Amino acid sequence: MNGPHLRLHRLFESAIANPSAANEIGIEVEQFARSHHPLACQILAEIALSGSYPRDLRLIAYICLFEITGRSLCNIPRVDLMRIPEDFDMGIINEYLNGSPTNSTFSIS
Repeated sequence: MNGPHLRLHRLFESAIANPSAANEIGIEVEQFARSHHPLACQILAEIALSGSYPRDLRLIAYICLFEITGRSLCNIPRVDLMRIPEDFDMGIINEYLNGSPTNSTFSIS
């Protein structure tokens, strides 16, 4: 795996140890905005569901997934009250995990 989606994954990994690195995630996601980039969406969906990431990073991944797919955030619960992953729209998550459009085998471990 290489390219901008690899950088996106690395930014999430570095944000675990250095929370201030999370600021760069939004900048990186801007290049994917409304692109429906399948591998970037798959990475974000996996991070959003992964218990190995802190709550805030999982929430960032979920919100970024909406940005990349061009979906409105108006219908999600307030983020400060959101239960993760119980309040996630599993339709958008599963769209990029099970039967991902790329059928990619990328996995976060």
